[in-house]
Amino acid sequence: MPRSQRSNSFGTRSSRFKHLSACKEHWTAADEGVSLGYRRGKTKSVWYVRTYKGSRKYEQKPIGLADDYQDADGEQILTYFQAQDRAKERARRARDQERPLLGRSGYTVADAVEAYLDHYRTESGKQTREVERVFHRDILPTLGSRPVESLTRQEIMNWRSGLIRQKPHNRARKPVEVDVSKTELKRRRKATAQRKWTMLRAALNHAFSSGDVSSDVVWRSIKPLRDIDAPPPSRILTAKECRVLTNKVDAEFRPIAQATFLTGAAFKELREATVDDYMPQSGHLRVFNTKRRARLVPLTDEGRRLFDSLAANKPRDKPIFTKATGEQWNKGMQGRRMKDASAAAKMSPAVTLTDLRDAYGSLLLNNGVSLEVVSKAMGHASIDTTKKHYAHLLQETVDSAIRGALPELGIEQQKIRRVL
Repeated sequence: MPRSQRSNSFGTRSSRFKHLSACKEHWTAADEGVSLGYRRGKTKSVWYVRTYKGSRKYEQKPIGLADDYQDADGEQILTYFQAQDRAKERARRARDQERPLLGRSGYTVADAVEAYLDHYRTESGKQTREVERVFHRDILPTLGSRPVESLTRQEIMNWRSGLIRQKPHNRARKPVEVDVSKTELKRRRKATAQRKWTMLRAALNHAFSSGDVSSDVVWRSIKPLRDIDAPPPSRILTAKECRVLTNKVDAEFRPIAQATFLTGAAFKELREATVDDYMPQSGHLRVFNTKRRARLVPLTDEGRRLFDSLAANKPRDKPIFTKATGEQWNKGMQGRRMKDASAAAKMSPAVTLTDLRDAYGSLLLNNGVSLEVVSKAMGHASIDTTKKHYAHLLQETVDSAIRGALPELGIEQQKIRRVL
């Protein structure tokens, strides 16, 4: 069962009396599509469960009394956490009763993957070739023939652990040397294994939601791997370094490097931007992330001049950034050019487009732009992503703000000799 959610308002009887008014229904999330309700009367209080049935319809039922006036017994009278567990169990039982239990013994992981890929191509379509490659290379050879109904938690855990133990290799399965520490190498392997497990879990969840398997309890209990986030960038470029570097990039690729710094957009987002995505009247560039969600990036006067020159005399449906031959850039065309530019600028280690993107965010934060604005401009999934990535810069901002604002007490400076 998923971990119970804590709540300052619902958690104890004293907090409910303090924060929740009587004779009114109050709701809090208990699980995906499941809400826990509470209503206090003069002599008794009741817990409710509300589940989403689809088409904007909900179903609400009482599940027990709250322990406001009597101590909980776990049966008729429930604490907040007991009520939350019962609400989730009731909702899950109702879903299982409504679901056609096909549970075909011959329905294998390969069948689930095939059905999921059909759905994926129709509904999403982003990075389809990469998703198919991971399924056929890293998942199906090991688990493809296994019936989903008899798949065990330990089998999945062993498969994921095997991915972590694999030595570095390229797409052709040939070993490659990676110049990183053992700790960093393990973190990368764990991050890769977690990403592939997320894809397999998506296929299994699709099979469960489609009614092809009767239960998801096996994989639902598997927790994500920990300590897999990449460390924050060790180097943040200054405005001067960005200026020197972009001037050293070869003339054909230079517009991409300049646009990365001026917009904070990812290489893929810029490669796919068309002339129609440039809005000279409002001074915005529209870019789409991997989920095809659009965001508008405001351009400075310099950014407008760059995009005016790039979009001039091009059809509206054509890419803004192209090679001299008119060919569109692809993802493998930036590494060597950025290394050559870094060498010409005498910058080591070599600067990447991601470093220029990081410089965009860090320079904005250092100049007082709020975290929320930077997060939105860079297309981060949430502000937590921005906080995690720029935590060291935020600490510097906190330090300088406190040291500049806190008044002194008048403590006299003394002659102190430090003993090392």
